[in-house]
Amino acid sequence: HSSISERSFAIAVLKHKENIDNKCTFAKKMFKLTDSMTLKIACLSILIAKGKGEKQLNSFYCQYQDDRSLMDKWFSIQVQFCPPKQSEKVINSLCEHKQFRLLNPNSFNSVITTFAKMNFSGFNLKNGKGYQLVAKWIKKIDAFNPQVAARAAKTFEHVSFLQDHYSCKALKPLKDMQRTKNLSKDTREIIENIISGCEKTLESN
Repeated sequence: HSSISERSFAIAVLKHKENIDNKCTFAKKMFKLTDSMTLKIACLSILIAKGKGEKQLNSFYCQYQDDRSLMDKWFSIQVQFCPPKQSEKVINSLCEHKQFRLLNPNSFNSVITTFAKMNFSGFNLKNGKGYQLVAKWIKKIDAFNPQVAARAAKTFEHVSFLQDHYSCKALKPLKDMQRTKNLSKDTREIIENIISGCEKTLESN
């Protein structure tokens, strides 16, 4: 088995090669040959970011579908690295997958919270669709697990520090959440603080 330093070196070489090779030949080959999970995940992340890797994702799923933690990884890597304009389609597809469990916190976080935290360009799309998508799922989970909803709601906290345009786009889904009947206390409190921050930012500019 590879040592940590060898894996790190291999990942660095992998990323360098794929910056040059748009067909991702090296990443595909490495994915197939390696027995290192770290390298497999690195290969998948590169392929997904380039809009490729469907065959490799299917292979990973077939091999590890009975391992819950690796399935969570399988979900999270797709939402983290998918091209921003494809994110809505990818998330909707994953949330309909038979392995996705809305009421399982790890499952929810692997898709919705990971997307909002780790796919900055996808979540902060200029058209506001990333905000709408995450807000929709926060409302769904809040009725069953307010703690998970509150943590996911915090992913909006950075919006008031971006250009005014993003605060404007985020305010509508945030206010829609605020108006939701029976929204949990913690989630409502977080949402209201974020709304206040966005409105102050807009007022001061």
